[in-house]
Amino acid sequence: MRKGQTEVLGFAMVMLLVSVGMLFIVGFIILREPSDIKRVFTDKQLAVNMNDALLSSTSGCKGIEFERLIIDCAQYQEILCDTSNTISSCSHIETAMRDIFTNTLEKWGKGYKYQIYFEGMDPMIHLNSGDGACNGDLEPGIFYLPTTKGTVFVRLDICE
Repeated sequence: MRKGQTEVLGFAMVMLLVSVGMLFIVGFIILREPSDIKRVFTDKQLAVNMNDALLSSTSGCKGIEFERLIIDCAQYQEILCDTSNTISSCSHIETAMRDIFTNTLEKWGKGYKYQIYFEGMDPMIHLNSGDGACNGDLEPGIFYLPTTKGTVFVRLDICE
């Protein structure tokens, strides 16, 4: 073989190896699983925004916002939410939140855990998604409400 032919053959082999390497790299990039960053960010924002919207929404209890009902539930439970004066603010919150989460988060396929509590104490209100399995990666939206008895934590966790 001539020297020129040997060089062309060597160049062709190098190009073949580079092409095969590029195929492996492109295949690896395309076939890898998508990043969880977007899901984590979306779930975190959903928890924060939903909790914020709920706190400032009218509850259906005499036109009172949920934030005021939660404070009443944590302090005195003086607000009664029906005409016969038998449904306390805590009972109304629990029923209303369960309905809201059933018609939103559960329909969207999102698991959740919702709690209203004083730090270091058992929750006054505790709701879970339908199957109750909300373990692992939780993306919390936490709000703090001052009361005469201390700070009440309103926490909504979104999970997959």
